[in-house]
Amino acid sequence: EFRNLESLFGRVITSGDPLISNDPPHDPRGCGVPPGHPPLRAFLGLPLIDGAELVGMLGIANRQGGYDEDLCRFLAPFLSTCSGLLAAHRNELRRREAVDAVLEAEARSRVVLDTAADGIVTVDQGGRVEAINPAAERLFGWSALEVVGLNVGVFVPERFREAHEVGMQRYLETGEPNVIGERREVSALRKDGTEIPVELNVSEVKFGKTRLFTAILRDIRERRKVEEDRERFMSELERSNRELRQFSYVA
Repeated sequence: EFRNLESLFGRVITSGDPLISNDPPHDPRGCGVPPGHPPLRAFLGLPLIDGAELVGMLGIANRQGGYDEDLCRFLAPFLSTCSGLLAAHRNELRRREAVDAVLEAEARSRVVLDTAADGIVTVDQGGRVEAINPAAERLFGWSALEVVGLNVGVFVPERFREAHEVGMQRYLETGEPNVIGERREVSALRKDGTEIPVELNVSEVKFGKTRLFTAILRDIRERRKVEEDRERFMSELERSNRELRQFSYVA
């Protein structure tokens, strides 16, 4: 990379045109050379252009007898080859950067999914499970290898399965929401056949014509137990109060 644009090198970069200078020390178009470069006695600057894009420049210096237009024409095929190689190299670097960015984003997403306390299940528009995170594996008792590719109905108790399928199909055809975008408490089915209460939140993501649904499921068994214990305590407290009032009346 050469950053001194106030030079003969820089003039080629800024103009995009070939530059011939057979007396550089007195050339008003620029001065200066890259660090470590020998003094210029003659200079030929040639832009490397791919399509309409300047991808670099070729600088040739100190040829005995100087440079002329005939040499520029003679070098044209070589310049075209260099331009193509540079453009291909630059495109490959950009491709690698894009791939690295995607891989980094996927790795970060995987960390989030793997460490999330809530179960996360991704389903395609055909109802097939595409992915589940470790929390969902623990919640349902299925491993990812076992359940990926199966219909999401494996997580739905049988008595609700038909309503789930009908609602999903209606949403795909009409956009009429069922559980999409709503947080609600539902019963879920574990691999061992037991049902558990979960808090469900479903969102949709579209990639062109592809539609994916992500369900976030929170195990609320402990919360339900706390609520049931509280209700039982309040019921017992009310019963004790009634008995106390009756005892006081009798006394």
